[in-house]
Amino acid sequence: TSKQAFIAMPHSSVMGRFMKEDSNVQVSASSLIAQCAANQIAISGHRVKHIVLNDFDYFEKGLYYRPAETEQIFKVYDASTMTINPLQGFGDVEDVVKIFSRLTQKIVNIFDLLEDLKLTQEEKAVVLTAIERFYFNHGLWTVDAEIHPKRTRIVGISKPETYPTLGMLVHEFTTLAQSAARDNRELKADRVDTLKSILSQALSSHMGVLGRPTSIKDSDALQTYFDFNNIESRSMTQVQFINMLDYIIYTCRKGDCIVIHGCEKLYDTTMKMVAETIKAAQRRGVRMIFSYDTIVAQDSQVDKMSDIFKMQGPYYVDLETDVDWSYVGKMTNDEVKMYEKAMNTYLSDIIRSQAAAKLPCQALVHRSAGNINNF
Repeated sequence: TSKQAFIAMPHSSVMGRFMKEDSNVQVSASSLIAQCAANQIAISGHRVKHIVLNDFDYFEKGLYYRPAETEQIFKVYDASTMTINPLQGFGDVEDVVKIFSRLTQKIVNIFDLLEDLKLTQEEKAVVLTAIERFYFNHGLWTVDAEIHPKRTRIVGISKPETYPTLGMLVHEFTTLAQSAARDNRELKADRVDTLKSILSQALSSHMGVLGRPTSIKDSDALQTYFDFNNIESRSMTQVQFINMLDYIIYTCRKGDCIVIHGCEKLYDTTMKMVAETIKAAQRRGVRMIFSYDTIVAQDSQVDKMSDIFKMQGPYYVDLETDVDWSYVGKMTNDEVKMYEKAMNTYLSDIIRSQAAAKLPCQALVHRSAGNINNF
């Protein structure tokens, strides 16, 4: 794995030796494959960060062989209780201009996700302008940041408990937004007040996670797990994912890897929101493994969820040239056609037939290096 890899195994994929005790529920096959890849990367001298959106638990007793010291050298965080201040940036001060641009857009995205993606483009523009003015008014950002990046207070915060919080931003929002709205005559004062009310209400029930200073302590563990299972809602999973991603990337060195388990739990929109952040990490040498428990997303009428095919465009041009390797489970005939389109290459009749064969746990492993197609 030099840049990125994709795994997609349907829920029906059964690996008989990995069954949860006292139940007929099997462990996620895609997560097991991702964990194997993670272990291999760790053995090669790099660290791995796991974002666990499904129910995969590598520490479940009796399921896997692990040396006794595994739990001592690995670290697990509960993403439902850990706090990362959304206003605080992470990264190298020399890159602070790019970091600031992604950071302010992230905050807009958080409010949009809390509002179930209902903010209009005009509302997003006013929120973004209000956020930028907040950073200026609190001495966190300067007009000459590109020339004098060290005059900013975005990254390298030594005392996070003193850093402004999202609650302060919302408290000052009316003044900031009314000033911003003067540049946008279509957005009247009463709409600004309504917008503040919407943002305040959206934030109020999540203030314990989003409105507090950063409290998480860096981990230098060989593998670190950020467990999202205790987060109460799908929308809050999206929010905490995009809020934590910058921090998780910040803790990675060149050659380290981030594994996202259960990517189908993320909106297609959420994955597009973080595409530039992930690409910036990849340019720094951070590797990514995207692991799905479905082949094609199970969309509802409201939410459009992510799958490996929807990743085409934002993350890769085709699976043949832009992905180091892919590992795709049993497909339907329609899914085989979608896979062939994502590969942007012709599959032989033998491969097409075998890919749709009704076997209990099979996967098509593809790697462009060496022209590997193996079941």
